Amino acid sequence: PIDGLEDKVLLQRAMEHLKEQQRRILDLRYNEGKTQTEIADIIGVSQMHVSRLLRRALDDLRYQLTEMGETSAEANGKTNAAARNGSPG
Repeated sequence: PIDGLEDKVLLQRAMEHLKEQQRRILDLRYNEGKTQTEIADIIGVSQMHVSRLLRRALDDLRYQLTEMGETSAEANGKTNAAARNGSPG
């Protein structure tokens, strides 16, 4: 579960990097609670294809979150090092 506002913002930013179809499928599945069969009917593909699309969308989302986390950690590291050295980031 997403607990804090910072996590929600990070997830939203990561979602912006996904393709429109990926965002739609994830929204239908996790926000609207649709089954894979229902999603298949809505977007006009087979249930098996929805399964593959969901897996790919989640993989891409995970990648984006990892990239954003690494970028954030690098930025925090530079800020922390600058603070220790008494210089701006």
